[in-house]
Amino acid sequence: MTQALNGYEQVGNGPRKVLAMSGWFGSADDWRALAPALDTDTFTYVFFDYRGYGRSRERDGAFTFEEAAQDVLAL
Repeated sequence: MTQALNGYEQVGNGPRKVLAMSGWFGSADDWRALAPALDTDTFTYVFFDYRGYGRSRERDGAFTFEEAAQDVLAL
C-alpha cells in the first residue's frame, strides 16, 4: 500500500530541487506571488501543503510536527 502524498504545487523544471513550506496555517498558494521572480530553469520548486490546508485540506491525521515532517520526507 502506498502512502498518499500531501498536496503541493510545482514551479519550474530545473535540476536543483527546492522544497518550500509555508508558516503554520498557510498553504502553497501563499508562494504564488513570488513565482514570477524564480529561476525556473535552474530550480524546481515544490510548495508544500500541510494536512488540513490547501490541497491537503481533506487529509486526516494527528496534525503534529512529527507527522508534518514525515509528510515532507514522503514528498
